[in-house]
Amino acid sequence: MVEICPRCGLPGYLKTARRGNRAYFYIEHRLRLGEKIKYKKCYIGPTSQYKYVEKFHALALTNFPEQDYLVVAREAIHRFVEKKTREASLQVDREKELAVLREAEIHLTRLVEYIYAKIKELRREQEAMTK
Repeated sequence: MVEICPRCGLPGYLKTARRGNRAYFYIEHRLRLGEKIKYKKCYIGPTSQYKYVEKFHALALTNFPEQDYLVVAREAIHRFVEKKTREASLQVDREKELAVLREAEIHLTRLVEYIYAKIKELRREQEAMTK
């Protein structure tokens, strides 16, 4: 099954490789160069959970195929806002705290606009297919 590579954004095939006792995910890309086919591999990560990354980010990161990106994004945004507002409140700097919240609002607004645009695009495609 074709997957979109989280590293480079190109389509490819999810594969696993063993190195000693460990197994790793990678995406194998098949690139056509004239009549030749060249293979490129992008490393994704270990097949077991990302234990060390979780400690640093306190996000629920799991194996690549099982990842729920919406949950991770929501948690990342929540932690960003909490951390930045906590830092600003420790400095008793309400302007900085407001600036952090405005920055988060701008990013979230862009994300919502992107989602709405995708929904409109899919609805147009569906309407075109039903005509």
